[in-house]
Amino acid sequence: MTPECYLLRLPPEVLFIIMENVAPPIGSLSSSNDMPTVFALRQTCRLLRTCVDSLTLWIHDKFSVERLLHWLGMVELPFDAVRVRDRGIRFLEIYSGDQDLMRRIGERNSWEFRSVVALEAASIYVPSFAEHVNAISLTEFYDPADVNLAIHRLSKCANLVDLEIIFDAWNVTVLSLDLIADCCLGLKRLKIWFLSEWKGSLKTLRNLKSYELVTSDKEHEDDLLPVASADSLEYLNLSWWSLDNDAVVLTSRLTNATLPAFTALTTLRIEPLCNSDCRLLIDSNIRLSTFHTSIKKDDIEETRVSYSLLDDILTCACLSKVRRLTLLIERGHFGADDHRFIVETIIRRMDRTVEELTLGLGISVGWCYQLRYLRSLRSLYWIAAESELTVTAGTDGGDVSQELAVILRRAFEHRVLVTAQVIPDEDYAELWSEYLSLL
Repeated sequence: MTPECYLLRLPPEVLFIIMENVAPPIGSLSSSNDMPTVFALRQTCRLLRTCVDSLTLWIHDKFSVERLLHWLGMVELPFDAVRVRDRGIRFLEIYSGDQDLMRRIGERNSWEFRSVVALEAASIYVPSFAEHVNAISLTEFYDPADVNLAIHRLSKCANLVDLEIIFDAWNVTVLSLDLIADCCLGLKRLKIWFLSEWKGSLKTLRNLKSYELVTSDKEHEDDLLPVASADSLEYLNLSWWSLDNDAVVLTSRLTNATLPAFTALTTLRIEPLCNSDCRLLIDSNIRLSTFHTSIKKDDIEETRVSYSLLDDILTCACLSKVRRLTLLIERGHFGADDHRFIVETIIRRMDRTVEELTLGLGISVGWCYQLRYLRSLRSLYWIAAESELTVTAGTDGGDVSQELAVILRRAFEHRVLVTAQVIPDEDYAELWSEYLSLL
C-alpha cells in the first residue's frame, strides 16, 4: 500500500471497527468468505496486521482452531477428523513464529478443544497458555477415548477453575472421575454432559461452587457427586437422558445422606423429577432460591409423581424462599383440575417470594386471573399444550398464544412481563425437548 492510501489516513480505532465488521460471526461454524480476506489484509502492511491481531475473535470464548478452519473453508466433506486435527495443529505451527498474533491468542483465558493433540499444541505454541487459561471445554472429541489423557494434561494448568466435558450422545467412553479429582484441584465449576460410562469417584473434589451432570446412568451412585464440596456447592444440576425415551425408568441420584449435606445449595435443577426425589426434597433442610424441574408423563405407580406429592414439594420448607421457579409438566400427566390446584398452591405458598415463574401446564381463562395475587412476580413464561388450554382465539381469528398473553397481562394489570406459548398437539412431542432447555 502506498502512503497516499486513504485507509492509512484513518485513525486506528476506525480501522479496528472496520476489521471487526469484516471478521465472521463468532457463533458460526459455516465457511466464511470474510476470513480469507482478513488474513489477506493482515499481510498487506504493519498497520492492518496490528488491527487484525487486535480483533476480539482471537480471545472470544467460542473461538477454536477448528472453528477457524471452518471459516477458511478447509473442512471438506466427507468429514475427516484426523485431517481437521492435523490442519489445526499445522496452523499453530506455522503462526507460532508470529509473536504478535500468538501473544494476542495467548491472552485468552477460555479454550475449547476437540482433541488431546490440539490441547498439547496450544500448550507448546501459545505463550503462557498454562498460566493464563482458567476455563477449558473438552467438546465432542474426535477420538473420545483421548478425553482422559486430555484431563491428565490439565494438571499443568494451575489456574483452571472451569471445566466442561461434553460427549457425543452416542459415545461409550469410560470417563475417569479420579483424574478430574486429582488433576483439577482448583475447580469451581464442573460440567459433564452425556456421560454414559465412568469409573472412579468425584467424592474428594473440594471447593466446587457449580456442578452439572447429564448422564444416562439409571442407578444412583454417590461417586458421581462431589460430596467433599458440600459446604461450598451453590448450584447443582442433575439431569437424566436416554436415547430410548420409551424405556425410561426414573430413579433418584440423591440419597438421604447426600442431599442434606449440601448446606450451601441455593440453585437446584432435577430433570426429570421422580417420586423419590420429591420425598428427599420434602425432608431436606436446605433453602433454595432457584428450583427448576420437569415431570414426565408416567403411568407407573412406583415412580409416578402424583399431584399430592407435588403439592407437598411446593409447600415444603425447601422452597419456602424460592424466587425463581420453573415447573414443566408433560402433557397428559395431570388433569385440568390438577393444573388449577398446582397454580393455587403456588399462589398460596409463594405469593411474597417468587419473582420469576416459568410454567408448562394447562391453563383456563376461568382461574388464570388468580395469578395477580403473586405480589412479587416480575416475569411469567407460560407454556401450554393446545389440548390443555380452555382459552380459545377471539372472534377475529387471533393467535391463541397472543390472546393468552393479553389475558395474563390484564390479570397483572401490566406490571409483569408476560410471555405465553401454546404448542399445537401435533408438534408437542417434537417441541417438548426444546422447551426443557428453559430449565
